[in-house]
Formats: sequence, structure tokens, C-alpha cells
Amino acid sequence: MGLLDFNLEEVPELECVPEGRYKLQIVRAETKLDSHGNPGMSLSFSIEGKPNTKRVSSWLALPGENDDADTANSKLRRIKNFVLSFGVSPSNDSDEGYIGLIGSAVLSVSETPEYGEQNVIRRFVT
Repeated sequence: MGLLDFNLEEVPELECVPEGRYKLQIVRAETKLDSHGNPGMSLSFSIEGKPNTKRVSSWLALPGENDDADTANSKLRRIKNFVLSFGVSPSNDSDEGYIGLIGSAVLSVSETPEYGEQNVIRRFVT
């Protein structure tokens, strides 16, 4: 079977969803350093019940030793909202343990020259 044996004209394009609240499922989680050497977690989500939509990516920054109190607390609030929304517990607090968890977030639409139109997480909600 060759590549052109498939009806490629009927393959739907990936789309974004309109701004709003959606249920998300974690499909990838990786704890790593960003390009500046700051720790955090890179996450990728599918949107529940919305086939043929682009995956949603998010970065959860961890507080760093050079963060002032306001910056550290801002990062901790986002982490807290993520933990509460997705039901993170000691039993699943690992990169592998996050895969499959379902939570909610408010999404908006953003467009960049590099990635085109994509959904972004405005905030995690319970």
C-alpha cells in the first residue's frame, strides 16, 4: 500500500475551538528547564469531545531562587489551580502520573507567525 492509496482530500484540517471553558486531558508531561535554565513543566492537552482540534500546550513555571515574592506567588497560584483542576495527588505526582488526568481550563485563541492560530490556556478552573 502506498501513501497515495488513501483519500487525502477527506482528511480534516486541525482547528482551534472558540474562546471558552473546556475539559482537557493531559497527553504529555515533561519536567525540564526552559531556554533560560528555569525549572518547570511542559504540558500538552487534548480537548475532550472536540475531534480534529489542535493540541493545547502550556508551561508551568516553578518558582526559582531569584524570583521575588510576587513572581513566586504568581507561579504558585497557577500551579495550585492546575493541581486543583486536574486532581493531582501524591499518588500521581510525576510526569507519567499526569498522563490521562482530566481537568478544566478557560481557553482563548492566539495567533503567531511561527505557529499560526492556536488555543492557549488563560487559566485552570475547577
